[in-house]
This record gives sequence, C-alpha cells and structure tokens, in this order.
Amino acid sequence: TILHTFYYGGQDGTDPNWLTFDSAGTIYGAALAGGSSTACALGCGVIFKLVAPSSAKGAWHETILHSFTGPDGSAPDSVVIGIDGTLYGEAAAGGPSTTCGQAGCGTVFALRPHHGSSQWILTTLHSFTESEGSFPYGGLFQASNQTLYGVASFGGVHDCRPNSARTGCGTFFSLRRIGRGKHWTESTLYDFVGSPNDGDGPDGIVPDGAGGFYGETVNGGAGSCQYNGPGCGTLFHLTRSRHHAKWTARIEHSFSGSSDGWDPGGALAIAGENVYGVTLYGGSGPCPLGCGTIYRFEPKPITIQRKL
Repeated sequence: TILHTFYYGGQDGTDPNWLTFDSAGTIYGAALAGGSSTACALGCGVIFKLVAPSSAKGAWHETILHSFTGPDGSAPDSVVIGIDGTLYGEAAAGGPSTTCGQAGCGTVFALRPHHGSSQWILTTLHSFTESEGSFPYGGLFQASNQTLYGVASFGGVHDCRPNSARTGCGTFFSLRRIGRGKHWTESTLYDFVGSPNDGDGPDGIVPDGAGGFYGETVNGGAGSCQYNGPGCGTLFHLTRSRHHAKWTARIEHSFSGSSDGWDPGGALAIAGENVYGVTLYGGSGPCPLGCGTIYRFEPKPITIQRKL
C-alpha cells in the first residue's frame, strides 16, 4: 500500500531515507533532497510527518515539519524520537563550517512543536568541523541521561584518503546537554584509524544492551578491496572503560570481499546476543561486484579464569 508519493519541486521532499514511529502510529521521516529552499541544487531536504487516516479508506496526510536551507544543514539522513518527545536528527552536510568546503560538514539538530501552534521549531545543537568529524550519518541513539551518540563517516584527526575531497577516517561522538538549557557540548569519543587494523567510514551504530555499541565501517579492515578506500569494511564494537574515561573500538570482523561480502551498509539489528547486518557487494552471486550478503555475527563467550 502506497501511503504517500513524493513529488519533485515545491514543498515536498525527495529521496526519503529514514522512518520512525511514535506511540500513536504517526510516521516521522527524513528526505535527503527536496523542500522549499533553492540554496541546494535539488533542494536541501526536509523532515516530514505522515498521519494515518481516521477511516480505513482514507488517505494518509503528509506535513513538512522543516525545510532545510543549508546554513541549518542539508541532506538530512535520519531522525529519532527522544525521551522527551523531541525529534533529534542529523544532516549529513550543511552548517556554517567551511573546513569541509562549500558543502559544509553537517549538523545535529532538534525539532519540536511550538507551543500553541502547528509550527515546528528547529534548533541546531552542533555544527561539525572537519577535525571533529564530517558527514554525520546512520542515526543517533539517546541514552537514559539524554546524551546523544552517533558517528560521522569522514573527518577526524586521521586521514584515510588524502587525495579525496572528503578526508578523514570518521569519528564516534557524543552530544551532552549542559544543565537544563538549550546548549549542548560535543565530544569526539573515538577517532577511526583505517586499514589494516581499524575501520574507515562508520555509517551507524546500534546499542549492545550493555552500555556499548556495535557498528559498521564501509571501508577499512584487513581485506584487500579498494573501491572507495583500502579494505572491504568492518564490524566493530565500541566499549567504554570501567571508569567511563575512554572508549575503544574492537574489530569483530574484517570483511574479505568475495566470500563474506564487502561495503557493509544499512542498519544493524540485534537479537539476543547476535548481530545481523548486510553488505552491499560481494558474496557468491553473479553480479559484477557480487550481489551482496546478509550476515550474522555471534560473539564468542567470555571465559573467566579463576585461581584455585
């Protein structure tokens, strides 16, 4: 059943990329392009809402909550519903920083309804610079203390592609609210290093249920693929030290290409202790680059040695 057909031009979005639901069944989503702004060639993207009809044969109703303009972000790629009902999301490009070139390094934003009206107000929580990370992508996770966690696919202090417009291996970051005010502070928790011992280009995280995160990088690792960069991609596990002072990333699997796939992308899913994901290419299929794979990762049980 087609709930909504997007239309190029005008107020609507194009290239929808993300959906989430609230408890009432209302759909919220991000579209990478479209919207009312002419600052971007194909529109700077929108955040939209779809409300179910009151009758079975009725039509779903779309409302554009925000059209991005460039300085407040462009190419929004995700939106999640926070603990307090606020929408939090990432714009992969845009923002005021010029360290990533004219496209901008991306932003993290909050979107909430204005009291007493149908208008929604967008607040930019953070605009990235290249050293912090650029191209935030793959969705945010909000912890119980309201801290936001996410990854940026490029940028950081390590450079995996010196001859490319998008430099850096990517970062893992947090955004923490200062007191109860509107100000947030960004912290880079981990800088990816790249091949052969680390990942390059993280594109999303999922909580592991124990305070850490699993995620994928589209490049990096010990594999021999060299499409966008060295390596075939990795599955990594981010964990924090006992005193919460330092985050480390452990490579759980380096993809090899033809057998297990390469360029892992898309959302991860966790069922029990197992992690499930997909690779865009590789595998044994007849496609020129391989037709892709679906994989399962089973963590090895931890053995504790006890002295007798």
